[in-house]
Amino acid sequence: RTASIYVSEPVLGAAWIPVTPKVNAVDSVATMKAWCAYLNSTVGTLLFLKRRPRKLTYPLYNPADVRTLIVPDPTRCDITPLTYAFDQLSTSELMPWPMLDVDPIRHRLDSAVADVLGLDQHQIEDWRQRIVNEPTVSNERAKK
Repeated sequence: RTASIYVSEPVLGAAWIPVTPKVNAVDSVATMKAWCAYLNSTVGTLLFLKRRPRKLTYPLYNPADVRTLIVPDPTRCDITPLTYAFDQLSTSELMPWPMLDVDPIRHRLDSAVADVLGLDQHQIEDWRQRIVNEPTVSNERAKK
């Protein structure tokens, strides 16, 4: 359900890969929150699906693959809508990927992503539906 989380202090975990922004000229906490919102959106889901193993039952991601994820650069765009979305939604529960199309939290995250990246909201809705129809996500056979 959750591809990315923000914690304010170091934690132990076997399946988490810590990430810290290298950009010194910006608020790193706001950037990390924005990136969490982004990576839990439909666009972030697409990025993770591209790098996933064949099965989604317990996906493990290669740290080298995670380093190649594209995230909004706070020195090149205003990430405020993503940070705001994180602050408003961080205590809300995300639905599983097979329910991406009906998850109101992801819809709100997607709206923030569209604002920041200048994407068409209808395009993101189409991606959400395509993800839900993906056999490895839906756990159903491909439709002919």
